[in-house]
Amino acid sequence: MENQGRSFWQKNKSFIIIGGVIALLLMIYVPMSISYSNYANRTEETALAKIDACKVDYDAMWKIIQQQAGVTEHYEESFKEIYTKLIAGRYSDKNGRGALMSWIQEDNPTFDSKLFDKLMTTIESQRSDFATRQKELISIGADYNRNRVTFPASWFIGDRPRMEVTIITSTKTEKTYETGIDDDVTLFSK
Repeated sequence: MENQGRSFWQKNKSFIIIGGVIALLLMIYVPMSISYSNYANRTEETALAKIDACKVDYDAMWKIIQQQAGVTEHYEESFKEIYTKLIAGRYSDKNGRGALMSWIQEDNPTFDSKLFDKLMTTIESQRSDFATRQKELISIGADYNRNRVTFPASWFIGDRPRMEVTIITSTKTEKTYETGIDDDVTLFSK
């Protein structure tokens, strides 16, 4: 008869404690699972968008550089053509008399190197901007991959594939990293 008088709590104490612990774990697990899954999805989409942005930047960079180089080259060729005709026309009728003195006294056209300066500035800034975008993409991939393998995120997103980031580089850079040697210090080829 003594057993019949025990309260519901006393009879089901272990079941209530186990149920409470399970409910508490679910209250922690479910939001964490949603949060890490959302993080992984956002990061994957951000990386894909950054890759597309890098392609656009790379394309724009080369088009800008090529077009500025084309303008510079056209200016150089036009200047040579105009200058040659101008000088030939000025001194051809003097029969060589006093031509040197006239040339010294006259204000002759000069080749303006500002286009080359602008081209070099453009190359430097475009390449630097592109390198910055590539570094941002590397950082996104590294953060994502770090979370895939570290606790507690690895419980929730560890089964997702590693994010592979394609980096645009050069044959020279790849060869240098393969050999570990960079002794090419020549700036201008001969």
